[in-house]
Amino acid sequence: MALLFIDGGDEYARWVYEHERRGYWATAFPLMLEKHGHLCYVRGDVELLQQPERWPDYDVVLVARLPDSAWTERAIRAAVEGSTPVVVEAPAPSAILESFGISASGGGVDDGSLVCTDPDLGTSAMNTYGVAAGGPVTRPAWIRVSRMPEMDWQARPAVPLDRVQAASWRAPGWAVQHWALDGDSKLDILAQWQTWGTSVRRPAVVRRGNLHLFALGVFGFLGQAHTAEPSDGAEHRGAPRVSGVEAFVLSLIDSIYARSGLDRIRLLPWPDGVTWVRTVRHDFDRALTADQVAKVLSDHARVGSSATWYWRAEPRRRAARTSWYSADLRPAAQVAATPSNEVALHTELLWSQADVERGVLEAAIMRPVRGTTAHGAPNCFRYQGAPNILWAEQQAMLYTEFLNHSHLHPHHCALLTPSGEIRVSAVLCLPNHLSFDASTTASNRQAVEQGLNVFVRTRGLAQIMNHPDVNQADLFDCLAAMPADGRADWTAAEAAQWWLATHSSRALTVRREDSRTFAVIAATSLQSVQFEISRPDGSLALTAVDLPSKAQVRVAA
Repeated sequence: MALLFIDGGDEYARWVYEHERRGYWATAFPLMLEKHGHLCYVRGDVELLQQPERWPDYDVVLVARLPDSAWTERAIRAAVEGSTPVVVEAPAPSAILESFGISASGGGVDDGSLVCTDPDLGTSAMNTYGVAAGGPVTRPAWIRVSRMPEMDWQARPAVPLDRVQAASWRAPGWAVQHWALDGDSKLDILAQWQTWGTSVRRPAVVRRGNLHLFALGVFGFLGQAHTAEPSDGAEHRGAPRVSGVEAFVLSLIDSIYARSGLDRIRLLPWPDGVTWVRTVRHDFDRALTADQVAKVLSDHARVGSSATWYWRAEPRRRAARTSWYSADLRPAAQVAATPSNEVALHTELLWSQADVERGVLEAAIMRPVRGTTAHGAPNCFRYQGAPNILWAEQQAMLYTEFLNHSHLHPHHCALLTPSGEIRVSAVLCLPNHLSFDASTTASNRQAVEQGLNVFVRTRGLAQIMNHPDVNQADLFDCLAAMPADGRADWTAAEAAQWWLATHSSRALTVRREDSRTFAVIAATSLQSVQFEISRPDGSLALTAVDLPSKAQVRVAA
């Protein structure tokens, strides 16, 4: 037994892409489940929706947006009257809305907030996931940036992306209905919707019996929050953090398990004894001498921190055979040979000479680079969303940066293909960083310390970004003062390797054996894997196990 997630699959995704010119991002919703360790799930298609007699084989059924024609009368009756808990995102079939006494209007994109009104869900979200339930549901905003026109991805023929595909990628893959309830509807209202710029609140999430309805396309919204929309010209796109909406949905699922009298299992982010991970991101933008680099490495050893140094390889300077180039890359080998530090690639010329950049750096450090970020100068490619992820994917990188949406944990990226299907990247995306440097003479220390709190509460991966030639005294004083309880200090590669080995259904298979026991199988041998089991009474039990490769291990509270 497991949670069942039903969507329309590739066929419906292609239809949505062709007729609506947007992605069917609901198919990426499992990326959110996996990111939070909810691996006890399976995917289903329309055929399974139309066989409600099979629903009791599953703990709870989540149904993504589908055409009304996919819902048979038997499926509608089972959803409304059946014993299996069901959650349906908008737009639900009109017959289901009518049975609930709901009149729906609208159905377009509506920037606003999901406001949790159920106190139990609010308490559960904070206690279990470390954030308040609910939050903004909006389209990404954008700001203009300085970037030379020839550096735009649309000027690079090698980028495997066309304008129609890019526009569809950026289009919101979710919508909101405005609900009015009949006076006799007798529904439990779990959350409300408030459109930004208004004071009006409408029901957004309701429950009656075992059926739960959303007035918004929540699976599509959260799925799209795990992709990197390509930029449209010289812009940077970004969106508010969605962790509160994620916590609401996950707490709702937890409450369904509790009402059913079942334990719920999830994988915790890090090994036993680790509650959060810290890494320093050094953007190496300007030359340092070997002695200066040695001083930074010595300070890391002193405070126990680890760092990933993102190095500019400068192939243009290499071609000119300048002495600055040769002096710059010798310290890279010095860093790469130091324990608890690694060298990754700070790209400038994506989709033109970035492979040369990579070769130059790897020759200097005499080992492969495994991750990448983008340098932000106007004469560089900079960060443009999907094209950056696609390059890292093409290069078989282990990890890359992800700046469109601000997550707290690593995750894979949902990618829109030219024919409209949604695929999952192999490269891992790291959460957005906390920037320590306000300038070359002043730091953002207070903002970093405040921002760090949410990473600690949520068991996240906190990346502290600093340029290793500025603010060094303040940086290491700040690092030394950070809470040590439960903290691990890893490089980006170490964090990515753990995550790739654990947080996906390809890496770990988790299935329910009975109401209290689960079977777990790992693709590779793992030690000290932490599981959290939520009991029907709301208590949380933690258990740690070693998982031999491809051997079944039973886990229970």
